[in-house]
Amino acid sequence: MTLPAMAGATAPAPVEPLVPTFFDESERERAAKYEQEWDVMHQRPERLGGTMVAAKRILAGKEQYKKVELALGIPWPVVGCIHERESSCDFKTHLHNGDPLTKRTTHVPKGHPQAGSPPFEWFESAIDALMMKHADTFGPWTIGATGVFLEDYNGRGYFNRGLPSPYVLAGSDLYTKGKYVKDGKFSKNFVDPQPGCFPLLQCLIQLDPSIVGEQEQPLLQKVAEKPLALAPPAPPTSAVGEALKSKTVHATFWGTLLLKAGAVASVIAQAFNSAFSSMPDIKNDVDTQMGVINGLASTARIDLTTVATWLGVVLLLWAVSRHIDLKKWLNRGGIN
Repeated sequence: MTLPAMAGATAPAPVEPLVPTFFDESERERAAKYEQEWDVMHQRPERLGGTMVAAKRILAGKEQYKKVELALGIPWPVVGCIHERESSCDFKTHLHNGDPLTKRTTHVPKGHPQAGSPPFEWFESAIDALMMKHADTFGPWTIGATGVFLEDYNGRGYFNRGLPSPYVLAGSDLYTKGKYVKDGKFSKNFVDPQPGCFPLLQCLIQLDPSIVGEQEQPLLQKVAEKPLALAPPAPPTSAVGEALKSKTVHATFWGTLLLKAGAVASVIAQAFNSAFSSMPDIKNDVDTQMGVINGLASTARIDLTTVATWLGVVLLLWAVSRHIDLKKWLNRGGIN
């Protein structure tokens, strides 16, 4: 907390946040930004329940995370937040990205751990994942420096786009939408359903204030200074409007429409024949025009009904594949 300056007094120069000595200017700026974002961040009330449930999962694995802290010096709540983001605290998965421990990682980063043979123990895999990010030489673990570490652990894709990282800020009022739904595939309208690490850290303190006294690092002291604050409720969104933005919904709609095209055309033809049976001149004229169209299609060896049907099948299969990928992403707890 900053005290108001006395009248006539010189305002103190802003204090640069504590960061690792190897940080370059860009990383220092990012750390300062995360310090500021921590101070102004509010929890989204509609997301708070899910964030608390996730924080409880982290607390349940506390003893495992403390073993990693003892080995590398990284605060155990940070390890827990990463584990929650990568696999919903599943100890049968790699800390790198949530892949199963029964084999080396198959998603980015691929082929880890490089040493040893599967199946791996969670602890040895976690050490490998954190050593890749030099967690053993990182410090001090201030809020700003921790924000940089967490963002870099997930990847700088959001930073390169000038966007807030949901890995750090999802579930807070500082994040709205935008998500890498696959390795290298960004969706600007997708909302990350998982809580970010900053909201998780805030909830951890609420659930177990005693963890502050366990730490010699400045991270959780800073966390404990800020009470949990809620943002105003988000305005309701239109389900129709959101659906219209979805490529999956569009593919399903047009695919179904094309599959129905043959049946619809048949019904229209029957209705036309019935309606104009008593007016042969009009019917013959239309039949003549359609004969020209069908002749051109035959010359080009195109069966319009078959083309429409196959287009419909392709669009529906594409929609199904997107749905399956989304389910995999949700089940895995997110992909870098």
